[in-house]
Amino acid sequence: SLTATKWTNVTDEPDEPENGKVTLVKSSADTSVSDGNSNYSLAGAVYTVTDSAGKSVGTLTTKADGSSNTLTLPLGTYTVKETSASKGFKLDTAGHTVKITADKTETVKSLEKPETGKVTLVKSSADPEATGPLYSLAGAVYTVTDRTGKSVGKLTTKEDGTSNTLTLPLGTYTVKETSASSGFKLDTKD
Repeated sequence: SLTATKWTNVTDEPDEPENGKVTLVKSSADTSVSDGNSNYSLAGAVYTVTDSAGKSVGTLTTKADGSSNTLTLPLGTYTVKETSASKGFKLDTAGHTVKITADKTETVKSLEKPETGKVTLVKSSADPEATGPLYSLAGAVYTVTDRTGKSVGKLTTKEDGTSNTLTLPLGTYTVKETSASSGFKLDTKD
């Protein structure tokens, strides 16, 4: 008797690797400073995504609303770190660790501090020889206003002519003397 045997070749092809996605949302840590101020923008921040070996696997770039593009990545743990800050914001030097899981989109939330500036003033006498006990640099008050004319603070001079310091959002300001110190005329120039 004759028996026929049929052989079938089976090849073990690797499965497609499973993937997940990552995206990012950047927001201001102090909207009272950044919102409505053209010196700040959430757009244009670049975040580099690295794998567990430290190799760059892509970048996320923010749009005006703070959202970014989405990357599709193999499953694993990644670090998302800002490598280029957007206008008016400090570079976020902390890395955000994210675990990519199958068929899910992980969203990294980056809350960032807007940059600010400082303003101080030094008052001096135009004629130091003419000053005496009737004159004092202390007590002159200067009002600081923003572009809209809104008062954002006051600077008051001490005996040495220096003032307190104000921390302000980035922008253009006007400083005007609103109360002269003893023995001096009010400076009406901006």
